[in-house]
Amino acid sequence: LNSTEAILTFEIKGTGTSKIVISAPKAQIQNIQSADRGKMVVEQIDFQLNRNGSTLDQEFSIVFTP
Repeated sequence: LNSTEAILTFEIKGTGTSKIVISAPKAQIQNIQSADRGKMVVEQIDFQLNRNGSTLDQEFSIVFTP
């Protein structure tokens, strides 16, 4: 298990130029285990969102673009 911090970003595109971006600049995996959901094997991943240096309140962001 490599628990190095990494950028976690999701982008959901809408119509035209609209989109939603969910970002965590310093995500860190804590635990990975196999799990069963409705007879389907999945990986259950526990992670934490770390503070981005000395900048407070930026461990997670959601940006809406119209």
